[in-house]
Amino acid sequence: MESWEKKYAGSFDWRRDRHIHNLAELGSLKGATPDPIFPQFIEQLIGLRDEDEIVTSLYRSISYLAIEAIQTYITGFFQASILSTGAVLERILKLEYRIAKGALPEGNWTLGKCVYKLDWSDTRITENILDPIKEFKGTRDSRTHALLEHENPSRAMLGGNRGIEIRSSQHYHIEPFRGEAFEGMTCLYLVGDSLYANAASDHDR
Repeated sequence: MESWEKKYAGSFDWRRDRHIHNLAELGSLKGATPDPIFPQFIEQLIGLRDEDEIVTSLYRSISYLAIEAIQTYITGFFQASILSTGAVLERILKLEYRIAKGALPEGNWTLGKCVYKLDWSDTRITENILDPIKEFKGTRDSRTHALLEHENPSRAMLGGNRGIEIRSSQHYHIEPFRGEAFEGMTCLYLVGDSLYANAASDHDR
């Protein structure tokens, strides 16, 4: 019997070019420099420490999960990228609240509650940060809670704002929810760069 490696080798080989295309696409986004796989905001965050162990833990958690969100986009796992991007943004909001005001209030603080229920006065979370997160939250919710499947099942079955690559007259590569994932990447790089591109120097002040 043919080995799994041989059976799928051809499939993996042609995807390499697609992954490079996805990487180049991310490289065009604001905040993706100098390396879209390991942008400056991740490099800055990953080395930070704080006297508050929870803050240090959030620095690491955001860094690790942001890398996963980016990698899943590059490799074409777009729904996974959407879900992990939403989780990164939620952790960013929790981090910024804790730095500015201490522990979160009692309760289960989801992304939506963080955006709409927390008091962001006297923090670094301005409307320029909140607005793209609010916009992406609807996209994230659609994938997290299967909202599109209930609201527009035909569109959901097609894969939302999908990508289509024509490989031949008989072979089309369909990428469900590619557009939604790109929206998430745009938001992640923008928010990450705005808050953390100079995180190490800001932290030392």
